[in-house]
Amino acid sequence: MTDPYTIRLRQLVGLVEEGWTDFGFLLFRTHYNDESFWNAFLEAKDQILTEAITNAPAESGLSRITDKMFLKQVSNEVLRDITPEQVAIAYRSLEDDANGGMSEDRVEPGLRTNVCLMVDEECMRSVAGWREGDEGSVPFVKAVDVILGDEEELGYSGVFRVAIQSLFTKFYVAQVECGEMVELVPAGDGVWRGMGSGGGWGLEGDGVWRWKGSGGGRGLEMDGVWRWKRSGGGSGLEVEAVWRGVVESCM
Repeated sequence: MTDPYTIRLRQLVGLVEEGWTDFGFLLFRTHYNDESFWNAFLEAKDQILTEAITNAPAESGLSRITDKMFLKQVSNEVLRDITPEQVAIAYRSLEDDANGGMSEDRVEPGLRTNVCLMVDEECMRSVAGWREGDEGSVPFVKAVDVILGDEEELGYSGVFRVAIQSLFTKFYVAQVECGEMVELVPAGDGVWRGMGSGGGWGLEGDGVWRWKGSGGGRGLEMDGVWRWKRSGGGSGLEVEAVWRGVVESCM
């Protein structure tokens, strides 16, 4: 019998192959004091992701969509030392701007997620420890709830740590399927590694990943159906020109 984890990956592969150009996350860099530190982080991140994807169950078919896995890097000095709430605002600004922009500027459906990623000095140091052979160091990035600071009660701080190795093999599906992001907030050492590491989130229901794209935002309802939450003209935030033109490809 196929385990639920492999089933989830198969469903992700099917969804991506139906027509997504890319899938993954927007990744915001907020630490700019040491360029070599950043480059070392990028190198290690690629190595960790490659190993995780290689070790995914062959029967999941994940290898068929590796060319569509994408971390869209947002890197600009204006983002130096911004807070998680400011990262969420930046994400919403880019998303809202892209909704009215040219096709090449749009945030692809597979990149419109319930969280974006943030890399600060702490994240880079977690990778440095791992590179130095510290067995207790788990390389991570920070997941930021994209509605943080949008006048909605989240039930948690709006940010938590996620193991880099889990980003495409486990976390992408988890953040799509969960009813509320608070369900994924990790216990223990505070790093989300996979199914069961969050606050009670599990694989329940009929095991069917449903998809609907009927409106102008995105998010999961409690019945497990991914519906578009925002039908109006964005978040109501002013779109700063500084957020435009700072997206560069990574991976």
